[in-house]
Amino acid sequence: MKITLHLTVNQPVAVVFDQIADARNEAKWNSTLTDYQLVSQGPIGKNSVFTYKNRGNEFTSTLSECNRPNSLAFQVHGKPMDIHASVLFEAQSPDVTTVNAEYNLMPKGFMKLLLPVFGPFLRKAFAKEFENFKRFSESQK
Repeated sequence: MKITLHLTVNQPVAVVFDQIADARNEAKWNSTLTDYQLVSQGPIGKNSVFTYKNRGNEFTSTLSECNRPNSLAFQVHGKPMDIHASVLFEAQSPDVTTVNAEYNLMPKGFMKLLLPVFGPFLRKAFAKEFENFKRFSESQK
């Protein structure tokens, strides 16, 4: 299942990129995530690895592509599903950034049966959390 989201953020493109690339920030704007940790060594960049919990399920997220400030991608692995997230950033002006994200959800096991039922809920939840990111980002000025 694919979920595509678009957002305009009143922040410079490099700021928005860095806020998303450091996945630990997601715990500050995504209400379903907890216990976000960077488990790899070194600065945030390609191959940085994070762990987190989403509604009690543990996930590992790897920053698989990191082309600052234009694009990034995460490979996320968890028991209920894997997710490939790709995000494109475009500066509309020095202080305005367009963010285009695509999430490809690949359910596993029992979740394969549930995803068609929960699909509309997930689309709405992803959109809500993306708007929460906008508020978080813009509050960091």
